[in-house]
Amino acid sequence: MSETKVERYNGDAYNITRDGEVIALVNRLTSNRWILKDTNDQRIGSRTFESPKEAHAYFVEEIQPAPDAPRMG
Repeated sequence: MSETKVERYNGDAYNITRDGEVIALVNRLTSNRWILKDTNDQRIGSRTFESPKEAHAYFVEEIQPAPDAPRMG
């Protein structure tokens, strides 16, 4: 299974990548909390996080589909 990484894009945004492909985004809110978004810029859930690292861990444990899972649509 490929490993995901969280990589800084700028001070307010990080990319979650797998095999060099962006699979999710982590964006800072004005409250200095962080949220997850999909690659279409749609928010994933309503939870906020203290850091990009925490958002990445949640994505890996709770959200991320397996690379070999059937794709919807």
